[in-house]
Amino acid sequence: MRPLESRLRGLARRASKGDFAYLRARLGKLLWSEQRHVVLRRDLLATSPAAAARGRFTLRPLQPGDLEALSADLPAHQMPEIEKREYLLRNGLRGGHVAMLEDGRPCFIQWLLTASENALVKELFEGSLPEVDADTVLLEGAYTPPRFRRLPIMPAAMARLAEKGRDMSARWAIVCVGDDNPSMMKAAELAGFRPHELKIDRLRLFRRIVTHGEPALSG
Repeated sequence: MRPLESRLRGLARRASKGDFAYLRARLGKLLWSEQRHVVLRRDLLATSPAAAARGRFTLRPLQPGDLEALSADLPAHQMPEIEKREYLLRNGLRGGHVAMLEDGRPCFIQWLLTASENALVKELFEGSLPEVDADTVLLEGAYTPPRFRRLPIMPAAMARLAEKGRDMSARWAIVCVGDDNPSMMKAAELAGFRPHELKIDRLRLFRRIVTHGEPALSG
């Protein structure tokens, strides 16, 4: 199933359930909205110690059943986060990884994307993410279920995932973070990323306009 078809079916499902508040919000965003993201970058050739996570974990490729395990005991208001990642997986986006605790529970998910995924990333994210060159990897889709956030795993897992880019001959790793998401910003900086540029993404009557500028933060 192609992303557009999947997206339309998803909207139809929402409509059949009477979730008209979501549909109004989605339509409103397409008609007129603005999002500001900071693109953070890490030099993979430079030494950059990341914050240590409490408790040991391993990082491995995403496997069938991982999303179901991540959603176990998840509050209803957090389920859309899992649905977003199911959408990526269902539409063939490769590069998903999970952090696994010693007891075998997945506790964190994120994608490591290369230039070979540019076309699909553009389609799935409707052009909101930057394309990367052959010497750059993109981290996207980070999520930690609330029950694991006390550890914390995210900074160390992000750092370890970014470093896998070296095996792909990448010099740089980047991640896009909304400028209204300070906790994610802090996690990225602890993982060795530093603000590189500010990306402003505007939607005007279904037309996307992306501009770039100086980073909003310095690091």
